[in-house]
Amino acid sequence: RDLSLSDSKRAGVAAVIEELTARASLLDEVGLGYVSLDRSTSTLSGGEARRVRLSASLGSHLVGVCYVLDEPTVGLHPQDIDRLTNALLALRDGGNTVLVVEHDESVMRRADFLVDMGPGAGRHGGEVVAADTPAEVEANGASMTARALRGEITVARSASRAQEKDAETLAIAGATKHNLKGASFEARFGDITGVCGPSGSGKSTLIMECLVPAMGGERPNGRWTEARGSVGGARRTVVVDASPIGRTPKSIPATAVGLMDPLRELFARTPEARMRGYRPFSFSFNSTKGRCPACEGRGASKIEMQFLADLWLTCDECRGRRYRPEILDVRYRGHSVADVLDMTVDEALEFLEHVPDIARMLRTLRDVGLGYLTLGQSSTTLSSGEAQRIKLATELARASNVERSILILDEPTTGLAKSDVTHLFGVLERLAERGHAVIVIEHHVELLNACDRLVELGPSGGSAGGRVIATGTPAELRANPDSVTGPWLASALRTSKRKPKPPAAKKKRATKKKKAVSTATATGGKKDVR
Repeated sequence: RDLSLSDSKRAGVAAVIEELTARASLLDEVGLGYVSLDRSTSTLSGGEARRVRLSASLGSHLVGVCYVLDEPTVGLHPQDIDRLTNALLALRDGGNTVLVVEHDESVMRRADFLVDMGPGAGRHGGEVVAADTPAEVEANGASMTARALRGEITVARSASRAQEKDAETLAIAGATKHNLKGASFEARFGDITGVCGPSGSGKSTLIMECLVPAMGGERPNGRWTEARGSVGGARRTVVVDASPIGRTPKSIPATAVGLMDPLRELFARTPEARMRGYRPFSFSFNSTKGRCPACEGRGASKIEMQFLADLWLTCDECRGRRYRPEILDVRYRGHSVADVLDMTVDEALEFLEHVPDIARMLRTLRDVGLGYLTLGQSSTTLSSGEAQRIKLATELARASNVERSILILDEPTTGLAKSDVTHLFGVLERLAERGHAVIVIEHHVELLNACDRLVELGPSGGSAGGRVIATGTPAELRANPDSVTGPWLASALRTSKRKPKPPAAKKKRATKKKKAVSTATATGGKKDVR
């Protein structure tokens, strides 16, 4: 807009300037005004990359297109979510259909229509529990989403949490990688420390690319000036992200959490197995002694599709059971090893609660909200949120509580409903109570409000960010005028304290709907009943 040109030159390139200005304005609309146009896309965060693609759709001016977005708010600060929602509404107003798979409450409330799936997860889900306007869904007594919208489900600190903390800390100072401007970070063992701030402000760079290498003993090489607390790998540093736990059908939740070893031992001790001379490895679908020779223990055969993605079809020999028939003849309390892998976590816990090693691992999976998950389910079918919680359960199930670790979680609420977030935070509290340093990179305001301490980067993204603008308890950030996240924390706190509205009676809702339809009919159908 501010390009200085003479009238004669401007006339010649007016159309080009208009197009450039329009496209740059679209990037600004979705909150990417700070991004330089020549920046490499490999340096963009997930939220930034998604908004670049969205701005391209906005600029196409297409009509009659169905846009499908899966968790578009992942990696976005609340203020960025507001801008994103405005962009989606602009697509709708342009004559398009926008379908959004989402858990964010603000997006749900601004939707025209909500479809709530449930009532539970896994085998307990798969049904449409409610399908109506946000106000009508909120009044639905059978919907878990409605409970969250009414404020009946909240993320809060446990009343039993100890107030006295260990003085031991870990820290990094003078971080300057990418857009960081001498940022410093400190966390205390036994605390849950939240790292927050606008999208692109440098949160992941500070923790993942500076703190994690420093704690692992890497040389600074200009990335930071000082690090202390666990330098040189004196303590374990565990990064729990949403990456898959495996990429083939051979990877399953039971192997990820270490459940297969005690399970194989259990079946090897049965009288039938001892009589046949079977050893624990005989009950492994990775062993030539036990696995189905046709599918090599995968339960499915891979069909290469040349230019398309590979296709996996259920094995004709074992019908997805993974094992040789003679191995499946061995039974423990009437069930084969394949039968146990076909159980959900809840079912397996009921069946094997008398086996301490197995029961302990199953309880941790249940505690992180994965009671519905099938033990032998292929990891390729797991969502990112499920994969992350399996990794958390693995850490929680470790027998030794003596070793203090540094646990770092990058966007752990990805793909989680509010009820799942409450389960997740309960697990984080248990890890903190064991003396671990729990560090969470997060935008979920209710989870941030429940943290012991917050470190906020900002005040914006890109070159306008990279500084620590606020530190302290959630209450201190809510009162800090320099904090960008503070107002959103305060708003979430006010909402959680609001008295939940009881579900409206079905009869009243039906009457209201009938009245709306009658009004629309009387006005020639011009009124939008939604």
